[in-house]
Amino acid sequence: MKTGGFSILRPGAFRLFLATTVLVSHSCRFDPGDWAVYSFFILSGFWISRMWKDKYSRTDAPGRVFIASRLLHLLPVFLLANLITALVAVHTDPVFLNPSAEKWGVLPAIASNLLILGYSSLPHSQGALHVAWSLDVELQFYAVLPLASLLLASDRMRIFWTVFLGAVCCIGLSIFIMDAAPGPRNLGCCGIYFLAGVLAERRRWRPSRATVSFVGATAIAFVAVCWLVPGWEYLFENLKHGSTAVDFHHRQIAQALLALYTAPVAIESVHRASDTRDRALGEFTYVMYLMHWPVILVHSYYFALRPPLSRLPSLAGAWLVIAALSWAVYQFYDQPIERARKRWVASRMATQPLPVPAGG
Repeated sequence: MKTGGFSILRPGAFRLFLATTVLVSHSCRFDPGDWAVYSFFILSGFWISRMWKDKYSRTDAPGRVFIASRLLHLLPVFLLANLITALVAVHTDPVFLNPSAEKWGVLPAIASNLLILGYSSLPHSQGALHVAWSLDVELQFYAVLPLASLLLASDRMRIFWTVFLGAVCCIGLSIFIMDAAPGPRNLGCCGIYFLAGVLAERRRWRPSRATVSFVGATAIAFVAVCWLVPGWEYLFENLKHGSTAVDFHHRQIAQALLALYTAPVAIESVHRASDTRDRALGEFTYVMYLMHWPVILVHSYYFALRPPLSRLPSLAGAWLVIAALSWAVYQFYDQPIERARKRWVASRMATQPLPVPAGG
């Protein structure tokens, strides 16, 4: 896990590792992408819960400032990536904007393409940035977090609400993974991951080093066995390489449960020391997660039918383009907006009166 002064389990580095895993999933046959996104949700549950408690709950209008701030964080890069992807998809995807394909009404489709909500359910013909389904789920989580935080903060009812929310989330996940033809992913089926992160933050849980090592080693062994044993590789294989719909269903179950199993590894990463460079890696991750998709679409359009080995040079070039494009967007577009957003949130911090001494 460590090389020199670098650790993959530092907060920003681990998020970049997860985003790179998604990139690998979209670049080749090996596909642990669902596991990576669900692990992102666990991290989001932890960090957003902490930010709500330590920052947003202390603003002059907590709910409004929280939602506005998170939208300002997500929307700018999403809108840019969505526009670029739409321009690419017009030329590379025969379904996108096809008049005969399934469609929503004009206004709902425009709203989802501008505000993210509903994107995970948007028909393929109207939503080109496929990876944005996870942003839709994130926004659903943001909408319920203030209420969930209030319920979990109650001293008398904390255990009841913890069990209740856990049961609801488990039922939602069970319905999703047991359906042979699951619909779009949403907070109902992904809530268990956010709740795991929220509870880890609320309970200040940090797994032991032995637990993290065991979970990490056994998870890697499981993936290796699945990939090497004939007939099991479909659990980490995408649909482009021969997997059937039944295989895909089993893959969803395996990766959904694997993300819960490896939750201690994700939670351990948030407790590791971070610095300016590591925080920059974490912020860069969001940009790369979205900006890689249009580049992969172009690469797939021109090179998908070539043999795997002959695609390696073009794939390496695509990764270089992704890195350069993501860095440019991060440096000259995302970060100036982020600095302005953070200044705005800081300006909305409510002045806290000094506590009055007892008897004074």
